[in-house]
Amino acid sequence: MSTIELRNSILEQLNRIDDVSFLNSIKTIVESKASEKTYQLSENEKKRVEEGRKQYKNRQ
Repeated sequence: MSTIELRNSILEQLNRIDDVSFLNSIKTIVESKASEKTYQLSENEKKRVEEGRKQYKNRQ
């Protein structure tokens, strides 16, 4: 089964489910997987990036 076929199959089945608790659980799983692709900088990392930008701007 291709990725597209699998997605469509899952969507069809999800559309038949009315259990809010179950759907919220699925939503949490999907959101956690989707967020894996985007790295979030920590406050310390953001600070270091900003310092680097300032140094670059001032040619240090």
